[in-house]
Amino acid sequence: PTVAPTGIMVYDGDAFPAWKGQVFYCTFKTFGPYHVQMNEKHTQFAGDPVLLDLPNGQQCFIEIMQGPDGYIYYSHISAIYRLVPA
Repeated sequence: PTVAPTGIMVYDGDAFPAWKGQVFYCTFKTFGPYHVQMNEKHTQFAGDPVLLDLPNGQQCFIEIMQGPDGYIYYSHISAIYRLVPA
């Protein structure tokens, strides 16, 4: 099924070292941000997308981006959220 990706970024910050180089995207149909590992040449996915479990029922279906602080910011129709390491 289609998921209608809306925002996309490649993470290169230091706040989440395990996610460095992964592609993140929001989806308009499922309201969730996903991340997926790329192959060494960054030409295709190297695995299946993983849905991020967001706190307090937050949703992401407009945009996702990395801030200058290395944290991940994502938006819903009425809010902008920040994802920080646990």
